[in-house]
Amino acid sequence: MVLTVLPDSYTPHAIYLTNCTDCKLESITVYDSNCFSFFESDCERTHYYRCAVTRKINDPKFPDDRLRAGFADGIHSKHAKVGPIIEECVLEHSGDDCIAINGSFYPVYRVNEADRTLYILTAEDMASKIKPKKEDTLVVISNRGTRRGQSPITNISTAYPTASERSACFSKLTNIREQQNYTNGAKIVLSEWIDGIGIGDMVYSNDRIGSGFKVINNKVGHNRSRAILIKASDGKISGNTIEHSAMSAIAIAPEFYWLEAGCSQNLEIADNRISDCMYDASMTSTSQAASITVVAEAPNGKLADCGAFSDIHIHGNIIEDCPFPAVFLNSIDG
Repeated sequence: MVLTVLPDSYTPHAIYLTNCTDCKLESITVYDSNCFSFFESDCERTHYYRCAVTRKINDPKFPDDRLRAGFADGIHSKHAKVGPIIEECVLEHSGDDCIAINGSFYPVYRVNEADRTLYILTAEDMASKIKPKKEDTLVVISNRGTRRGQSPITNISTAYPTASERSACFSKLTNIREQQNYTNGAKIVLSEWIDGIGIGDMVYSNDRIGSGFKVINNKVGHNRSRAILIKASDGKISGNTIEHSAMSAIAIAPEFYWLEAGCSQNLEIADNRISDCMYDASMTSTSQAASITVVAEAPNGKLADCGAFSDIHIHGNIIEDCPFPAVFLNSIDG
């Protein structure tokens, strides 16, 4: 397959899937992209099998080899109802993370317990455009980073936050990127009330974070950021070879400042071989502090109390030629 992006085109990403179910991409190689090499949104069970994101070298059209294969992530999965299977792929030399699987957080700006309603800030101008949907299970994360609980959604409608409500909400949050875009709102009615919800908490749809994923038997690395960055649940990361990733080889981490959800449950991280990672991470600016990291930096900017994650199983991994600490874990219940 040969894909060409015209010089005057600003359409991002080399391969972009939306609302696909059981799509299989096999033996596709991407040498360059203007953002993500593979991007999927709102998909189910995409299977990436023996695909590659890598530099093209010894190209007779150019006197020098490429430095990077693509501007940003290799494979990025967003809002998947069922997460992707990424199997026997080669993902290297990407401009950012090699693999990323996540959903979206929304900040809470008003609460009405009597009506079982909470109000969230959104960048979208209508409630119908946001990712939590009616009958989804909404998860509430406290401002301290712990899981308050979850409940089915019975209704969503558009709401209109005031400037003072936005200001009060963002005053409780740390380093939220592009907060100037979050001028709109939505009203969410819960089937069952969750005690303790407050302004500055975060919510996400548990049905749209890529849960059920598998990242197995891949060759990953040679990139400037994380090799594998996961925010989904009910998944497996196993049998991968991860080399020369400048930051964490495997990071399980919600990123509230990017509003990328969620808080993982029931993961297995097993039998991966990791070498020469974390060589360029700045420990003054990241909580993702090891080659294998499971960490929640709370919405308030501090390390989260226990309870962001649960049932994380880590075994059989080999880590070599990486700085200490080799493994950094926090906020895990089980």
